[in-house]
Amino acid sequence: MKKTLVGLVILIKLPPSTDRLAALLHVRGAFDYEKMQPETYPGACQISVFGEVNGGETIEKAVTRETEEELGFNLQNILLQYRCAVTKLTEQETADSIMVFFSTIISFNLFKEIRLPRSSGGLRLIEPHQLETITLLKKSDKSSGIKDRTAIAMFPEEKEAVSAAFKKFREPAVAHNLSI
Repeated sequence: MKKTLVGLVILIKLPPSTDRLAALLHVRGAFDYEKMQPETYPGACQISVFGEVNGGETIEKAVTRETEEELGFNLQNILLQYRCAVTKLTEQETADSIMVFFSTIISFNLFKEIRLPRSSGGLRLIEPHQLETITLLKKSDKSSGIKDRTAIAMFPEEKEAVSAAFKKFREPAVAHNLSI
């Protein structure tokens, strides 16, 4: 049976105007405290939130749980309080998994609400023009990681999700809003 993975691309409105958007990327740390072992692909960038759907869990619940685990805030409360909408971006199927990606836009003020877990390597903001500088991760990066911390290296599906989020939110009307 294929595993189902969910991801959330968070776009942040950059001050001083709200016309500029940046994608919030999560940098993989060197050690995974949850599994008590070295992290794979240390230094690589991932979308804001990414994880596996647990047995019996809906995709929407998984996105909410993963957001709380990885960013330290309750997504449902944030969406309600700040009237943010979550939009389904893409659904991709590979030989062993189904990946469903979502996106939302938050204000820069919410950036202060983020509380990273010990395993995190930090956060990084990228703007649309930086998409072309992203390199794709290779199998050889799995244990050695990304040595050049100024480089942005991502999994191809996640790079595609960030690109889709920037394109989606440049459109005047956003469709497919979900209740999470």
